[in-house]
Amino acid sequence: MAIKFEDYYKTLGVERKASADQIKRAYRTLARKYHPDVNKEASAQEQFKKVTEAYEVLKDPAKRKQYDQFGANYKEGQDFRPPPGFEGFNFGGPGGGRGGFNMHANGGDFSDFFEMLFGQMSAAHGGRAKATSPFGGGSFGGGNPFGGQARQQTSGGKAGGCGSGGCGSGSCGDDDTVLNITLEEAYHGGSRQISLQSPDGSVSKLEVKIPAGAADGARIRLKEHNLMLKLKIAKHAIYELSGTNLIVDVRISPWEAALGAKVPVNTLDGEITMTIPARTSSGAKMRIREKGLRKPKNQGRGDLFARVKIVMPKELTDEEKALFEQLRDQSEFDPRKP
Repeated sequence: MAIKFEDYYKTLGVERKASADQIKRAYRTLARKYHPDVNKEASAQEQFKKVTEAYEVLKDPAKRKQYDQFGANYKEGQDFRPPPGFEGFNFGGPGGGRGGFNMHANGGDFSDFFEMLFGQMSAAHGGRAKATSPFGGGSFGGGNPFGGQARQQTSGGKAGGCGSGGCGSGSCGDDDTVLNITLEEAYHGGSRQISLQSPDGSVSKLEVKIPAGAADGARIRLKEHNLMLKLKIAKHAIYELSGTNLIVDVRISPWEAALGAKVPVNTLDGEITMTIPARTSSGAKMRIREKGLRKPKNQGRGDLFARVKIVMPKELTDEEKALFEQLRDQSEFDPRKP
């Protein structure tokens, strides 16, 4: 089967020497442009798959190095010859990687070219490819470029060695299939539908229950499919995760910091009101107890820390400017003195 070379740099519109930040920015721009929830053109979904696949390779230093080793002399669309030592593989076959199940990401599989490089080549070295989404939340989730949680059906991992004849009845260890979940799913629990493709090409759908309080790195075993899923909590647009604790930024004005105030704070259980003491400095953290993730062995919950950020108005009226000038002239406070 002839495999066409995919020029991932051209797909993202970047130079081969592009930095990781340049690649990330290019991907986010194109992902916003072609995301099926935004762009309803018939070709958008296919283009979205292409830029997602390109980013999957170029964001990963190891994959990018592997791709660069034998891609410089090819042009997009040319027939690609596998590197020495891999001529005996049935590239692009329906099973991918080693025997067992493939987990399909939303929108379909990666290309045969991707599977050849990072499925079969990984299998030849005793591993398997992991095609997790660059958005972080399974197929598309918490860390997506739109700031919220996009619709999601499936995990974006490979389960190549964890199917029939793979790991037997034991765990797959560090080679588990990664299932990315949102912070809200980890906190409240939920369910996820994934698609499993068996070696004969048949596809079955399976609903995976995510327990409330699921920890980052926790595993869910699907006994009937001899498959182990490792949960990974995706980066969130609002909250930072630190163990079982959460951190959220709370923006306040200079006068609220000086005089004190009552301000709203978002938690995963809803909005609450928090008191800001007078003379609060930017960067101060205030503890809201037991509003974090569940601790191991039912030892309660972690805490939510509200991190204060003092924000200046983008523009000042003449009256506001005069008041700040009056404060400057009358105050003896020097922030540069200890």
